[in-house]
Amino acid sequence: MTTRITKPNEKIYSRIISDVVCGNIRPGERLGEESLAARWKIGRSAVREAMFRLEQDGLVVRKAKVGTFLREINDKEFLEIYDLRIAIECLVISRAAEVITDRELEELGGLAQRVDSMPDENENRVGMDQTFHNRLSEISKLSYAPRMLALARLHAQCSLLNQRLIFLRGYLKQEIPKPDHRDIVEVLRLRSPDKAGKVMREHLEAAKKFVLRDIDLIQTKMSTLERE
Repeated sequence: MTTRITKPNEKIYSRIISDVVCGNIRPGERLGEESLAARWKIGRSAVREAMFRLEQDGLVVRKAKVGTFLREINDKEFLEIYDLRIAIECLVISRAAEVITDRELEELGGLAQRVDSMPDENENRVGMDQTFHNRLSEISKLSYAPRMLALARLHAQCSLLNQRLIFLRGYLKQEIPKPDHRDIVEVLRLRSPDKAGKVMREHLEAAKKFVLRDIDLIQTKMSTLERE
């Protein structure tokens, strides 16, 4: 077995993303190369390379003679990301319906069963959901789709909305059921691009409805906490 060697800048990149997702680094916060290098006891060159990658991904902005800052991804932009994802994933599943094999169908069916059987509060559910959609994207054979969808999810994870969701998780109650991934697998068995695209749109629109509900709940709860 070949052991993959992770470069220092990849570790720093992952650490920064993790801190952003967890809310340890806030939007608008300055990301100093020297302070980050000292925090993680690593060379500044590795931090600089990670910053360059974050800038390419659109997650940080550089201000001349001032520094590098984490970019704010607000609720409006989050919803725009969702709309782009709907457009891309409907194309993905339509193409997948044309080329998917029986073996790939069974593989997707297993992934769908696993993600749908997980309770909403299970911290691994989001990762399993991403695994399902990533595999579907690979099956479609659309070369750029995996990268575009990965960036969309990354921006969603680093958004203000996601940070507030983590902070207020104990206050929010699930009221809208998450969409079922097994419906996606079943429509793929028909190998109809049009029907598959329709089901995917319904799946993601349901997920977007869930997000809109969370935005409304968060705004209400944040207002309540500010008054207390």
